[in-house]
Amino acid sequence: MDLTVVTAAVALVAAGAGAGLTEAAKLAVTDAYAGLKQILRSRYPSVDVSGVERRPDSEAKRVSLEEDLTEAGAETDEDLLAAAQQVIDTIGEHSPEAFERIGLDLADIEVGGSFNAHRIHASDVGVRVTGAKIAQDFNATDITAGEPPHPR
Repeated sequence: MDLTVVTAAVALVAAGAGAGLTEAAKLAVTDAYAGLKQILRSRYPSVDVSGVERRPDSEAKRVSLEEDLTEAGAETDEDLLAAAQQVIDTIGEHSPEAFERIGLDLADIEVGGSFNAHRIHASDVGVRVTGAKIAQDFNATDITAGEPPHPR
């Protein structure tokens, strides 16, 4: 499992991805994040996400969190991945602008199978991949960057 999804979810919430949302949307993001934190607290009590929550733009804090999660054995926890993906999906549903600058930003990931990304839009960089090891296919389609979003 790619623990980047977990750290991205924590960082997005901490960075205020829900700012400017309606009360109902804020509640949805808060509820999704509470579910993720509950799994982290109950299954990985030694893992502290507060560093990323305090400094969501810090690459060092995110890498440290990923290392702690890996050391705790979280990389095989499908419930954790699902909860993190739920946070990201909820933010994307209610606050898509949180993802607009860089549509897909992957760093230091290892994928043992296929990786598919579709319908990516960004105001700056569509897809940025650094330090990746992908053993199979990498497919990215319907990418737009540097222009207003297309109506869907």
